[in-house]
Amino acid sequence: MTSFYSDRDRKVGRGYNTLMLKLLAQFGDDFGFNLDVELYRDNALTQTAILDVPEQSKCNRKAAQMRQDGNRLYVAKKFDDALLKYNESICFAEAGSDQLAMGYANRSAVFFEQGEFEFALANIALAKRHKYPEHLMPKLVAREHNCWEKVEAKEKLHFSRMAINVNVNPKIPFVADGIAMKVYNDEHGRGLIAEKDFQAGAVIMNEKAVLTLTTLDAQYSNCGHCSVKLTYNMIPCPGCVSMLYCSEECLQENERFTHRFECAIADKLRNVMDYSTMIGPKQFFYGLTLFGDDVQAMMDYCNGEAGKGVGNPFELDFRKKDLLEQFKVMQKGGVHHITEVDYTYRVSAAAFYAQFMKHPLVSQIVKTKAQRDFMLHTFLKYIRSCYTLIMDKRVGHMHGPTVSMLTFVGALCNHSCDPNVFFSTRNGRYTLIVLRPIRKGEQIVTSYGPTWWEPCPGYKCTYTCRCPVCKKTNWALKKKEFPQAAYRHLMLITAATHSTTGVINNADQLNMAQQFVNRYAENYHPGEVFGAAIRIYRQFLNAGLDLAEKKLEQMRAVAFWEAFDD
Repeated sequence: MTSFYSDRDRKVGRGYNTLMLKLLAQFGDDFGFNLDVELYRDNALTQTAILDVPEQSKCNRKAAQMRQDGNRLYVAKKFDDALLKYNESICFAEAGSDQLAMGYANRSAVFFEQGEFEFALANIALAKRHKYPEHLMPKLVAREHNCWEKVEAKEKLHFSRMAINVNVNPKIPFVADGIAMKVYNDEHGRGLIAEKDFQAGAVIMNEKAVLTLTTLDAQYSNCGHCSVKLTYNMIPCPGCVSMLYCSEECLQENERFTHRFECAIADKLRNVMDYSTMIGPKQFFYGLTLFGDDVQAMMDYCNGEAGKGVGNPFELDFRKKDLLEQFKVMQKGGVHHITEVDYTYRVSAAAFYAQFMKHPLVSQIVKTKAQRDFMLHTFLKYIRSCYTLIMDKRVGHMHGPTVSMLTFVGALCNHSCDPNVFFSTRNGRYTLIVLRPIRKGEQIVTSYGPTWWEPCPGYKCTYTCRCPVCKKTNWALKKKEFPQAAYRHLMLITAATHSTTGVINNADQLNMAQQFVNRYAENYHPGEVFGAAIRIYRQFLNAGLDLAEKKLEQMRAVAFWEAFDD
């Protein structure tokens, strides 16, 4: 099977890495800020041997081999790795073959061993739906019976979904009322401002992502459209071996907006991916679709006076669901600082251009030199802007697979090492929850990296943080002594973090932490003891969100199985 990973990083395509080395060798000291993206583009167009990899197709032989690889991992009890191999096998299986059913059945065995009986049931239903071999059916039915017994015996845990729990903006139903956009100075650009007070625990945003993207090492574990983890349902793209979806709706939506431009060259694109830079071309083709595939109309708007200025999503009425008007505002999001890694964005734009121009549909739409140059420069513009606007979620650990999402309103929430909101990216949605009281007139900020109460020694980023903590202007830790009642309150909260009974996910413990933060923030923030409380509170929020996400997926999985069983 073809490997698209570079030797140095599983998030970087082999072709991209080789192209970067060749450009560095060719341009030497001029490589970097000094060269125009068109020079990179012209060079990339000559690198056929590097970029023009053959496209893989559906193949039962390969699917069977991947399942065998998965079986060896399963026997070795490397269940997560085995699951990925079975997912990849399903992607390669030919339509109508029993390889699909075998892959789903193998997935059910993994989930059974992991104690995820609801997900096992859903995958058993998928195996049956795809003509699982009759001679193997008794073993599958026995597993199904065992799973249902386990589900019935499970203790029914109560959980709360993190929906907006304050009044909503009448025109933007996924944002709390009392929030607006403000243009700050050149250091911060656009941002969110509170037009009224909010208490800790308020859920003030729950926005569905416009676009999502997974890095190369997550392509067989998450939905190619909404980015949710593939558990109870999984549908392979019928045209390529690079995309899996959690539902027919996601498959159709992705095909409509972006994947029709990608499917025929999916492996070529994987070969030149560099982390999440593909989000830039995705935004371009999303916009092109909304302009009715009229690249000239899109170019005239983006390059004209109407396409300039500062986009303010709060001027829109999202109830109208006018996606084109929303896109026109979104694409105005600019970049205030060209960072030291900008040359990597230019290489990505050039490499993607060279690949997309091989696609018959793209070459039919983007015809003139002016249009081709517009596509190239817009790729670069969107890669730059998206890298400042996307939210990343790393799976498992700091260097784990990455899921990125681009939102309209959530993208306005700036970084601070002294955040007043906590952000979550789960189930294809961006959620903001208030961490400590926010007063009217304050900027609403979150942390996309370290915080003053939880620093990350050695943390590196491509920008210079200009928040009050890092600038050390009018910000210092308070030395004020906490009252004894506060210490007792904090000790009760801390005890929950060491519990082995699952109480950490209990709503009472979350409320206790919220009450502490709301009561003592005004006089004791920022301070070391208060920082400890914030750290615990965020831990409770994470645990609660994880539980809610998992229980919701389990409920959907059982409903999926019951619908098939009926």
